[in-house]
Amino acid sequence: MAQVVVTNSEADTMLLGMSVIGKIGLVPNPYKGTLKYYVNWETQGSRSAHLACVFDVDLGRRVRKSVRSTACEAVDCRSALVMPIVDAPKNDFECWASRLHYQDYYRQLVGQLALSCSQLVLSALKETEAKPPLISLDGYRSLRPLNQDIVDITKSVIGQGLVVVELCGGILSSTEALIRTGIKIRKLHVCEIDPEARALAAARLEVLSKMFPELLPPEAFASCFSSLPQDIALIKHEHIKELGPVDLIICGFPCQGFSRASRAAQGLRDSRSSVFFDMVDVIHGITYEHGNCGWLIENVDASDHRNALVRDEYNQVVCGVLGNGYAFDAVAVGSYAHRFRRFWTNLIPTTLLHKMVKRHFASRSSEQSVQDILEPGRKAQLALHSRSPGPQSVNIVGQPLKAFSTFVTLKQSDAYRSQAQSLVCSASQQLEAPSLLEKERAMGYLGGMSQLLTPPLNESSCLRLLGGSMDLFQLTFLFGSVLAFQKGWLTS
Repeated sequence: MAQVVVTNSEADTMLLGMSVIGKIGLVPNPYKGTLKYYVNWETQGSRSAHLACVFDVDLGRRVRKSVRSTACEAVDCRSALVMPIVDAPKNDFECWASRLHYQDYYRQLVGQLALSCSQLVLSALKETEAKPPLISLDGYRSLRPLNQDIVDITKSVIGQGLVVVELCGGILSSTEALIRTGIKIRKLHVCEIDPEARALAAARLEVLSKMFPELLPPEAFASCFSSLPQDIALIKHEHIKELGPVDLIICGFPCQGFSRASRAAQGLRDSRSSVFFDMVDVIHGITYEHGNCGWLIENVDASDHRNALVRDEYNQVVCGVLGNGYAFDAVAVGSYAHRFRRFWTNLIPTTLLHKMVKRHFASRSSEQSVQDILEPGRKAQLALHSRSPGPQSVNIVGQPLKAFSTFVTLKQSDAYRSQAQSLVCSASQQLEAPSLLEKERAMGYLGGMSQLLTPPLNESSCLRLLGGSMDLFQLTFLFGSVLAFQKGWLTS
């Protein structure tokens, strides 16, 4: 028997009564049902062990009992970090507790990435960055590539904070990722045509501001939806001029034209994916008016699409304007759901980002499982196959599922029908698709987003918005890598 007192002290020692308790590194994990401790806590690099435990966790009005784990096991204490699973806080105390969880995680993550960057950056920068391919397709040859020069944003990060423009902002995943990574936002401008996305994004900004008031003060987003037209096609030069200098532009333009799930993909001829041209015009307009700035753009990877014309439009036109970019699966950086996406940015060399993802994937926690994020009474199936949309595969046949299939905007996809392995076994022994809460957790979001609005947003709308959003594991890893690279290399 042992009585454990958990405090928020960061001191190496603390005084309890008349006894001095050393920093023994107890790490309770109610979701896994384990308590981790270091066997020889005074020795650096000491191995750690897991004790089987059952925790009663007070979550608002309900108590969740953890029932996982039955045995102790020795593990390497230097194993990969696992992002904390946090549901939307309901009061000031939960805001404070959630902030501590995130800050501790990202402090360690950025530290690990900085170490990785310092070991890789010299060799990576010596490699030649591939230039954007020439655009030879008829009708597109007049398009101008974006400036590929690396942009240093560290002065703004260290100083007053970033001025951020989110085009096709959705529920503002990128803003949340910036805040979680410890980057202050001084001013936020958003363009998002979907009114439901704007409503949910506004509610999420209020929660994030309460959690991280020093990084996202209310004045930073007070007029974020009124500074630009909410239809990107309506953004004109006068709107861009009124923005003033911008530090970072982020956009995940609609992917339907390039989606592999579509049997009649139209590429850039799709009215939704043709927003690409509006996005490029806005970025060119901002850089022409206010000077070069950072940008990060995301979309599906269609480099080997089965439709030849779609493939050529992607490889020549999209990559001809944005550069080659780098595609990787979200599971490589800790996500509980596959999401193979290509990112283009002028904040970090592509070759370096590739190496950092590869190294991070090699150290990914082998213990991580979708069981960690399921609601009480629900159980993950054993993996039937290890297929993945990219080279990063985590599922092992015969073992509990480690990552769900990709989530899409529709309520169901082929991966969540019949006897598919991504279905979850409910308390009534029925196979069901992951719940909205489980999908939110899988992609790194605060759980319970639908409850942020009054009346709550319906489930189908939430699933649609979530399926069209960027994965927070990918985004936070990207911004963490940018910080590690720019602070360690550009400022040295």
